[in-house]
Amino acid sequence: MIIQRGTKAEFFLGTAFVMLCFLFMIGGFLFAISVSLGIGWWGFLFSPLALWVLWLALRRFLSNEKIVTIYRLNKATNQATIEFQGLRQSKVVELPLHEIRSAEVKFLGSHYIGYGYTHIRSQLYLLINSRKALALDLAFGMGEKRELETIARYFQEFLFNR
Repeated sequence: MIIQRGTKAEFFLGTAFVMLCFLFMIGGFLFAISVSLGIGWWGFLFSPLALWVLWLALRRFLSNEKIVTIYRLNKATNQATIEFQGLRQSKVVELPLHEIRSAEVKFLGSHYIGYGYTHIRSQLYLLINSRKALALDLAFGMGEKRELETIARYFQEFLFNR
């Protein structure tokens, strides 16, 4: 059984689009200021600042390690493989199926943002016999929490229907 959570296209369309729009808005604002007041010292002052902010955003964007998570459960080889794909690298975790007791979604916390909206964080864990629970995907909001609960349910069905 193979379960995939997230796609690189989703990540690019969501995160990259928001980041680029924000940078264009800042650039437009700085350009409007420099045109209205004369290029002079504004360009000298804000160019290094804008480049530094762009560098920080790009570094954060490229360092994301968990864009796509692929769960592979194989009864024939008695192996569970979890692959975390990032933009530049992948990380693979392999476990024997008999080591996995269950999968569950744990509530990590929430905080009130305002206007009746509460920010909820949950995480998918694999409970393992030989060591502490293995933390996998993180969810923000109820929609993503339901997605993790579905993945946990698939894990449970697969593990207990051997």
